Amino acid sequence: MKKDVTKGTELLRQAAAENVPSALYDLAVSYEKGIGTKKNTRKAYELYLRAAIWGDKQSYHEVGRCLFYGIGV
Repeated sequence: MKKDVTKGTELLRQAAAENVPSALYDLAVSYEKGIGTKKNTRKAYELYLRAAIWGDKQSYHEVGRCLFYGIGV
């Protein structure tokens, strides 16, 4: 199957709108790295924070990393 990053990002946005923690995390990574969307570290931080609030354990670490290094804050 051919990889379609744009479609994948759109599906992540839909799932993130429903506050699916893993989708919020994956979309944050997309924004931080500029994969499938324009790079936006502020949006990435906000999504990591939402994912952490909804219980994604990896996002706890990412929020701390963003705060420590000043990424998106």
